[in-house]
Amino acid sequence: MSNNNALHSSALMISASWLAKGLGLISTVILARLLTPSDFGLVAITMLIIYFFNIFTETGFKQYLLSLEQISNEELNTAWTLNVLSKIFLAIGVVIFSKSIAGFFDKPDLYTTIIVVALVPLINSIESPAIYLKKRNFSYGGIFKLTLFSRFLSFFFTLALAYQLKSHWALIGGTILYFSSMSIGSFIIAPYKPSFTLINIKAQWNYSKWIFFRGFVGYARAKADTFILAKAFTSTELGLFTVAKEFSMLIYEQIASPLGEIIMTSVQKAKSSSETVESVIEKYFSLLTSIMLPAAIGLSLLSEYVVINILGEQWHFASPILSVLVYLGLFSGLVIIFQASLSALNHTKTIFKVDLITSVVLVLTLLYFSNKDLVTFALIRSLLGIIVLVGYLIIIKSVTKLSLLRLGTSITPSLFASFCMYIILLQAIELLPDKNISSLIILIFVGIIAYSIIFISFIKLTPYKFKSTIYLENIINNLINKIAH
Repeated sequence: MSNNNALHSSALMISASWLAKGLGLISTVILARLLTPSDFGLVAITMLIIYFFNIFTETGFKQYLLSLEQISNEELNTAWTLNVLSKIFLAIGVVIFSKSIAGFFDKPDLYTTIIVVALVPLINSIESPAIYLKKRNFSYGGIFKLTLFSRFLSFFFTLALAYQLKSHWALIGGTILYFSSMSIGSFIIAPYKPSFTLINIKAQWNYSKWIFFRGFVGYARAKADTFILAKAFTSTELGLFTVAKEFSMLIYEQIASPLGEIIMTSVQKAKSSSETVESVIEKYFSLLTSIMLPAAIGLSLLSEYVVINILGEQWHFASPILSVLVYLGLFSGLVIIFQASLSALNHTKTIFKVDLITSVVLVLTLLYFSNKDLVTFALIRSLLGIIVLVGYLIIIKSVTKLSLLRLGTSITPSLFASFCMYIILLQAIELLPDKNISSLIILIFVGIIAYSIIFISFIKLTPYKFKSTIYLENIINNLINKIAH
C-alpha cells in the first residue's frame, strides 16, 4: 500500500462528501424556508424507526469484505445475498408494525410515511458488491463521480417536490431517489452479476455476529437523544434539535465518516507491510484533528451567525443548541479512527463491549436529564461523547502498542493553532456585531486564514517531528506545490 494511494482516496472521498453535503446544506436552507420545524421533526422520527428495524438486519458484510486479504466470488455473493434477504425481512416487518409505531408516538401521519421509507434500506441493499473490490484497491474515482451525480439528482428532485408539495414528503422522495441512483450506478462503475448463495455464511457470521449485536447498542447510543425528545418534546422542538444536530455533525459526516473504510483498509494492509498499525492510527488521528478541531470551534463560535443567515429567523432557537452539539461531531469523528482500526484487527467483539458499556451510560444519563431544557440536554449529549472517545482510546491502547505521548504530541500543532484562532475570532466578533451574511463570510475567512498560518508555521518550525507530523508536513508541501504550479 502506498501513502499516495491512501491520501488520494482520502482526498477524493472527503471532496465528494463536502460537495455532496454542500448540496445538502443548500437544500436544507431552501427547505427550511418552505417547510416547518414540525416537518423536519416528522422525518426525524420516521428515520429513527427505520434505523431501529435496520439493526435487526445488519449483516456486517461491508466490514467483513474489507477485512479480507483476498475476496472470492463466493464471499461477494454470500455477502450480497445476506444483505438483500435481510432488507426484505426488514421491509415486511416495518409494514406489519407501522400502525402500532405511529400510535406509540401519537402521530398518525407517520403511518404511510414509515411504510414508504422502508424501501430505502431495500433499495440500498441491491448495490453491486464489486464496489468493495474498488474500495480495497483505493479505486475511488468512479465512486466519487457516482456520489456527486446522485446528490445533484436528489438535490433538484427534492427542491422541485418541496416547491410543489410543501411537506415532509419532499425529503423522503429525495432520499429514495438518491439511494436508487447509487444502487443502479454501482453496477455501471463496478460491473458484477451477483447470484444468490449462502455458501460462505458460516465464516461471515463468525466475523459479523458481534457487528450484529453491536448494532443494537450503537443504535441506542446514536438515536437515544432523538427517541427521548420524540416522547418528551413537541415535533417542533424535535425539528429544532434535529436540524441543529445535522449541522453539528457536519465535521463527522463530511470528514471522518468518509475515511472510515480507508482507515480500515490502511490498518489491514499495515499488518503485512513495513508501516506499523500504530503509525497509521497516529497519522489519521493527527490528520482528522487538524481539520475537525478548528472546524468545531469555529462553528460553535459562529453558530448564531450561521443559523440566522442560513436557516432564517424562525430557526434562531437552534443556535445555542448548535453551539454545544458541534463538539459531539468532533468526538464522534475521532472515535471513527479507533473503531475502524479495531474492526481491521478483527476485534469486533471488543467494539461491541465498548459500545454496550458506553451506550448504557449514555441512555441512563439522557433519561435523567430528559426534563431539562433543550440546550442543557444538548450539552449533556455532547459531553457524553467524551466518555465514548476515552473508552475507545483505552481499548486501542490495550490491543496495540500505541503511545499516548506520541498521540498527544501529534495533535500539538492543531491544539495550539486552534486556541490562537479562538482568541482571534473572539476579537473579530466584537468588531462585527451585526449578524448578517457579510459578517459571517468575513469571520469565516478570518478563522481559516488565522488557523492556516499558525498551523503551517508550527509544523514547519517545530524541531521535533514524529511520523504523523512528517505526514502532515508532506500534505502541506504537496498542497503548496500544487497551488504554486
